[in-house]
Amino acid sequence: MARELFGGAMRCVIPPGLVDVSAFREVPDNQEVWVAQDSDALAMVVEVAEYAAEVADEQAASYYFSDLAECNEAQSFVLQAADARVSPAGLLQCPAVASVWACSGVQQGVSKFTERGQGNVAVWLAVARLPVCRADVLVSVTTRAQVQAEAQQMFALALQSLEIVDTALFAP
Repeated sequence: MARELFGGAMRCVIPPGLVDVSAFREVPDNQEVWVAQDSDALAMVVEVAEYAAEVADEQAASYYFSDLAECNEAQSFVLQAADARVSPAGLLQCPAVASVWACSGVQQGVSKFTERGQGNVAVWLAVARLPVCRADVLVSVTTRAQVQAEAQQMFALALQSLEIVDTALFAP
């Protein structure tokens, strides 16, 4: 069943076993964040970002992947599948969505998900470009290597089910 995001402006299927992070810690207004109920080894984020006009559509996913690696203070990252155009039915129902791009890879030397130093984190990321709304909508799933198959399925489900219901969310 789809859950409402951003006060009902978007909808997305959130897999069972994930909990809304805002129930126990502060989350920025431009993000919806869920983590695995039994650990923080798996996380899913839907984020609204300012439209990166300087970035070509076909490079948008890798641009945001690099940005996420920087935010995670990764020592390095490797794109395994870069900037593929995808056609998720829910997002493409919104006339404001010009294109959707996805990539996946590994961020290396990330402290996230581990208390004993740094490890590798697998990341799946997609970006819906909405130039007329001056927004990019990102969907990302991050995980440790042990649960990659589950995370990849979760990413596919989120990407295929995400819908933009009200573009007023992107109003300045």
